[in-house]
Amino acid sequence: MADLRKFVWSGTHDGMKVDLYSGFPRVIIGNGEINEFKPLYIRVTGTLNAPRRTETVEIIMPNESDRGVCTLIVSGNRFENCPYHVEGRALHIKHPSVEIKIDANDRKYTWVATTGFIRLAVGLWPQGQKMTAEDLAQDLA
Repeated sequence: MADLRKFVWSGTHDGMKVDLYSGFPRVIIGNGEINEFKPLYIRVTGTLNAPRRTETVEIIMPNESDRGVCTLIVSGNRFENCPYHVEGRALHIKHPSVEIKIDANDRKYTWVATTGFIRLAVGLWPQGQKMTAEDLAQDLA
């Protein structure tokens, strides 16, 4: 089911500050905040260190179905009717130029990966928490 709570760390909450990590090597590339988090809606604002820029991403799910279409808003640009599906513990959303994969995890982070025009993997980790050696070695597959 596409309840967004199933695809992010269980401790995620409104107003939570996060560090943004690169996929590899695991280094902090910025910081952000979970502005609002509900079962069918999430809004995240993040600031990347280099080049310095701030982006806001919103995901609006129509219901808890495991497939359908949703709405993405990326830095104010609204994309309606983006196909999505649930595969295992991951939510896949097809944006017009990339596919976004949000992966649930049993640790304190959530991985968001994109493929297509932009290839990127970013981990959201509670701000100020250190990663263990096991977390640093975690495969993003």
